[in-house]
Amino acid sequence: MKSGAFFAKLKKILRKESSQLIIGVIAISTVFIWAVYAIYSDPTPIMSPKIVFPLSFVIYLLSEILFILVLRFIHSRFLSKSDSPLFSAEFFSSMTNSINAPIALITSKGYILWINSAFSAMRRRASVHSRQFSSYGNVSVDTLLDAHAEGVKCEVGGVPYTVSGKSFYIGKARIISVIWTDNSELEQVKKTMQEEEMLVAYIVVDNIDELVQVEQENTNAAAAEISSVLTNWATSVNGSIKEYERNRYIFFFAAKHMDTFTAQKFDILEKIRAIKIGTSGTPITISIGTTTLGDTILAKENAARACLEMALARGGDQAVVKTAEGIEYFGGVTKTMQKRSTVKSRSIALSLANLISQSSNVLIFGHRFPDYDCFGASIGVARFCMHCGIPCNIVVDTEDKNLSKGFIKIKGAPAYNHIFVDLTAGQNLLRSDTLVIIVDVNNPKQFYAPAIAEAAENIVYLDHHRQTDAFPKDPLLSYIEPSASSTCEIIAELLEQVLPSGRLTKIEADFLYSGIILDTKYFAQNIGVRTFAAALYLRSEGADPVEVQELFKVNLDDMQREAKFKSNIHIYRKVVAIASNLDENNTSADRIAAAKVADSLLSIDNVLASFAICRIDNSICISARSSGTINVQLILERLNGGGHYNSAATQMPDITIEEALVKLKDSIDIALDGEN
Repeated sequence: MKSGAFFAKLKKILRKESSQLIIGVIAISTVFIWAVYAIYSDPTPIMSPKIVFPLSFVIYLLSEILFILVLRFIHSRFLSKSDSPLFSAEFFSSMTNSINAPIALITSKGYILWINSAFSAMRRRASVHSRQFSSYGNVSVDTLLDAHAEGVKCEVGGVPYTVSGKSFYIGKARIISVIWTDNSELEQVKKTMQEEEMLVAYIVVDNIDELVQVEQENTNAAAAEISSVLTNWATSVNGSIKEYERNRYIFFFAAKHMDTFTAQKFDILEKIRAIKIGTSGTPITISIGTTTLGDTILAKENAARACLEMALARGGDQAVVKTAEGIEYFGGVTKTMQKRSTVKSRSIALSLANLISQSSNVLIFGHRFPDYDCFGASIGVARFCMHCGIPCNIVVDTEDKNLSKGFIKIKGAPAYNHIFVDLTAGQNLLRSDTLVIIVDVNNPKQFYAPAIAEAAENIVYLDHHRQTDAFPKDPLLSYIEPSASSTCEIIAELLEQVLPSGRLTKIEADFLYSGIILDTKYFAQNIGVRTFAAALYLRSEGADPVEVQELFKVNLDDMQREAKFKSNIHIYRKVVAIASNLDENNTSADRIAAAKVADSLLSIDNVLASFAICRIDNSICISARSSGTINVQLILERLNGGGHYNSAATQMPDITIEEALVKLKDSIDIALDGEN
C-alpha cells in the first residue's frame, strides 16, 4: 500500500469520534488482563494486588500519553489540518526559494501549506501573518479559480499584483499553487502611457465677427491678442496649437494636463473674456470641445469636434469635456450674441426641405405642457411640410387648457382640421421613412412624445434652448440657436427663405408672432436685430399684434393662481427673488402661473434673477427668469432642468418644497460665486 493511501486511511480512522474511546478501552483491557495474569500465575509479594493495580494504572497512563504524542506527530508531520494529503520532506525540497515571485501552496479551503521566501518577504511588508490565503489581497479561492489564466488583480503591502492559481491533486486531496506577479513596473509604464497620450481640443472664437461690425479698427489687435493668450496657454503645458481657419484653432496636448484644466475650470475662458475690443466693453469669448475618449487620433478628433458643436449649441463661452464618466461643462456665464446669418438660414431651410421631401410623412411635437412658442413653431413647421407637399401631423394634447384659445383660433384654418393627433395616433403613424421634427425642446426628459422619438429613425431638432446633453441618437439635422429669442423666430426665418410672399396665412403668422412676443415679453428681453426682422416678416404676412394679445389675456382664476405665489416671496443673496406656492392641490395651470410670476418678479429693484416654485402632483416645478446678468439655465441644469440664458425650468420628483429650496439655493450659490 502506498504511503499516501495508508495515511489517508489512518486519518479517516482517527477522525471518527469513537476512535480514541475504542483505543482507550483496548488499552485498559490489556493492562487489566496482564494484571490478573500476573497475580494468579505468580503470587509473589511483588505481584500482590497492592503493587500490580497501581503499577497497571501508571502503565495505562503512560501508554495514553505516548499515544497522544504519536497522534500529534502524525498530524503535524504528515496530515493537513483541513483536507490536504501527505507532504513529505522530499516534496517540499522540490520547491525552490530561488524564484523571485511570491509562491504559496494552499488547500481547497484556503489554508496555506507552504510558502517560499519571496512570499515571506511580501508578508512582512504587508504586516499580515495569517495562515488563511484570503487574508492576502482579499482574494478567495473560488475567485482565484474562476479567473483562470487571467488572474485576479489585488494589492498587498501597497504593491499591485496579479494573482493566478492552478490546482492539482495528490491522492484525493486538491492542492492549489498560487503565484503573485508584481505589476509595479507594468502599472508605471501604463500610467506613463496614459499621461502622455495625445488629446485633441477644438477652439473657436465665438463673437469676434459680430464685434468687428462695431469696432473694425481694433479687430486685428484683438485677434493677435487672442492668438497670443492661446499660444501661451498651450506652451505652458508643452502643447501645440495651430490656427487652421480664421478664428478657429486645434490644440494638441498630453492627457495628464486634462485634470489640471478641469481643476482650474478651464480658466483660459476667463483670460480670453478679459480681452475687449475698443470701447464697446463686450468681452470676447471662445468655445472649446475636447474629450478623453477614442482609440485613434481620428476618433478623438471627431469626438472633440462634436463637443465643440455642443458648446456652441449651448450658447458658447464654455468648454465641453466628454470623458468615460460623462460630459462636463465649464463656463457659459456670458450672454449669447445673435450671430445668425441669412446664408445660414437659407442653407438650413434647403436642407430641411430636402429631408421633408424624402419622407413619406412628418410627425411634429414639442415639449410637455407646451406654450405658444412651442405651439406656434409646430404650426410653422406644418406649413413648411405643406409647402413641400408631404402629409404631416402635430402630436399634441388637444384638451390642454393652456392652449384652449389657440385651438379655438386654429379652427378658422381648414387645413388644420385633421392635423392634430394624440400620442396613440401619432405612434400608429410612425413608419421607417417618417421624419420626426422636434421643436422648442432638445432635452429628451421634456419631450411630449418620448416613445415616438425613441422609435423614430429620422429626427430633426429646431430649438432656441441651450443643448443640455448629447442626443440619444444622432439627428439628421440639428438647428439649435440659443441666440434666437424663440423657436418661432427661427421657424419664421426658415419660412421666409422658402415660401413665396403671401403663402403664409394670417392665422399661421399670428401663432408664430405669439411665440416671439411670449418669449421676449413683448420685445423687452432677449431681442436682437434678427428678432425684429422676423417680426417684420410676420407682420407683412398678416400677423396682428392686437389679435395675438387675445391669446394671453388672463381671467380672474389665473390672477388668483398667481396670488398664491406672491404671498411667499423672499430675496436671496440680495439679487435673487424666490416665490413659493405651498398649495398641495395645484394643477398644470399653476405651472403657467409660475412662469408669469417669475417674469413679474424681475420688476423688483435690484433683482437680477427670479424663481417660482410649486408642487404639481408628485413633482416640484421651478420656473426661472433672468434679466440677462445671471445664467438661470446653468442654475437649473444642475437640478436636471434646462432652457436658455434668460429663461429655464425644471421638475424634481419625489421631493418636498423645503428640500427643493435647499438644492435650488445651493445651485444659485455655485453660479453666483463662480461668476463673481
